[in-house]
Amino acid sequence: MQKEMIFLKDYTFAAMKLFLSALIALFLLHPGPLQAELVDRVVAVINDDIITLSDLHDEGKSIFEKIKKEAPAHEKKKILDDARKKILAVLIEKRLIRQRAAERRISVKPAEIDTELKKILELNNTTLEQFQEELSKTGLDEEHYRASLGDSILRSRLVNFEIRSKLVLTETMTQEYYEKKYLANIPQGYHILQMGFSWVGANNKTKQEAALKAAEARNLAIMNGKDFKELAKLHSDLPSARDGGDIGAFSENELASYMRDTILALKPGEVSPIVETPSGYQFFKLLSYRKGTEILGPPLESVKQDIEESLFKQEIEKQYEKWMQDLKDRAYIKTML
Repeated sequence: MQKEMIFLKDYTFAAMKLFLSALIALFLLHPGPLQAELVDRVVAVINDDIITLSDLHDEGKSIFEKIKKEAPAHEKKKILDDARKKILAVLIEKRLIRQRAAERRISVKPAEIDTELKKILELNNTTLEQFQEELSKTGLDEEHYRASLGDSILRSRLVNFEIRSKLVLTETMTQEYYEKKYLANIPQGYHILQMGFSWVGANNKTKQEAALKAAEARNLAIMNGKDFKELAKLHSDLPSARDGGDIGAFSENELASYMRDTILALKPGEVSPIVETPSGYQFFKLLSYRKGTEILGPPLESVKQDIEESLFKQEIEKQYEKWMQDLKDRAYIKTML
């Protein structure tokens, strides 16, 4: 499932908020009076499918409402026109993907959307109620989000079937990426990532709760495919969380006493046991070590899966635009905005 979901992160709640913010910011740069359209009509034909004005307004409802409230009166028509064109382009791509998926007999069941939504809630450490509240602040609702999530899963499966399955990664590509990403420019000293869980200050945890959180986070950190930096951003109480727990490189003499023995016992790529500090529980990951000409990075085998995923993602991103343009070239598309 993990390999199927390359594009799924684009549709997490945070990504959708970023998409909305970017569109709104762009729309507010353009000028004209807002026209209300009361009669539904066809605004695009895609092969044997249509998109109506009501489809368009449903998809962009929150954006249009934002424009009405915030755009200068004399700019609203141009802003609205730009918004409609951008959203229609998104809808056309979605319809093409649905049509192509139907040809390939690829589908998404409601239960699969439930499962992915549950994973997103867990990843963001939030409840469904909190998630719904955050969605409402952006003008979205759960139904719309679930529909977008379903489209995302469908696109991911189709892209994996039509693009990823045809890609071939060579050992040379893997080795070159490893040397560039993991061995080049290794800093002097021990390059460390950390996560911390405090029972003092504003975190309002008991010592037992902090220990439990630390254990849960460490279990996630040592699982295959789990990104330590992303986990640190979501779970760590420390200021370094915003940098993915990256606190830089330290010489042996610069290491705090409570972490020195723990760090020195690690090999690059390993995650330490949990240690108790004056303010909470912490654990660490050693990224690399360098002292003079002595350089140690994580073993290639320990990061090979991450490298392959990164290379596949890069190649798919290169191929996706060409693939989508090919779908458009072979389709009958007529827009009537």
